[in-house]
Amino acid sequence: TTHKLQARVVKVWDETKDARTLTLRPGLNWRGHRAGQHVRVGIPADGKHYTRTYTISSPPEREDDCFTITVKAIDKGTISHHIVRNIKVGDYLPIGLPQGDFYLPDAQPIQPLFITAGSGITPAFSMINSLIAQGRLPDTHHIHYAPHEFDVVLGKELKAMDRYNDRYHLHLIYSREGEDPSRNRFSAAQLDALCPDWKDRDVYACGPPSLLEAIEQCMTEAGCIRRLHVERFRAPFTEVPADAVGGRVRFAQSDVETDG
Repeated sequence: TTHKLQARVVKVWDETKDARTLTLRPGLNWRGHRAGQHVRVGIPADGKHYTRTYTISSPPEREDDCFTITVKAIDKGTISHHIVRNIKVGDYLPIGLPQGDFYLPDAQPIQPLFITAGSGITPAFSMINSLIAQGRLPDTHHIHYAPHEFDVVLGKELKAMDRYNDRYHLHLIYSREGEDPSRNRFSAAQLDALCPDWKDRDVYACGPPSLLEAIEQCMTEAGCIRRLHVERFRAPFTEVPADAVGGRVRFAQSDVETDG
């Protein structure tokens, strides 16, 4: 169609028991993305239409005019479960144009360090593959957290990248394995051991709020917070004080008022 932008599902691939990659072929109105950007995707489910935003997990340098999104089913996430379980080849999904400012600068980054967890791997995966495709991958370290080895989203591809690219150094941390799993949590000491020059690197982080908060604290204490670039899939929640009181709320567009 020419009046709206859609994409056809041309392939589905189960990454783990609760994560799936969809390969989408967009219509003619599509424009290319920058590695690390995201896209809005319309999902019809149970007679309703939902819109969700997912990072494009493939690099812009693909030659088949397709792109991929990699979706992990989250707890109580109706739509993510629907995508992982029910979307099939041949389905058409409404999409938006690429958006977001979490991407590599046009100038060559100086020895990047990627820190990711869970489905937060997707923007980093796109960025690293883009650098490889362009033949300009610098010395790169990548720390990725997952509960177990079989939970690593895009794990097979990550290990292949590590095996065939001398400048890419992958560190997989399994947060629920070992005699003392707490030792596998992110820390400055862990950074020192895995990537001794981390204070001199540009850091790109994406993952759950607890990991991002720990990274931000670590970078702040080290005096290099300006080198940190963060992508959040969920906005952090603010704690409501016990003595908080409500107020009058007015919705500007509908002019509806209510007590909050």
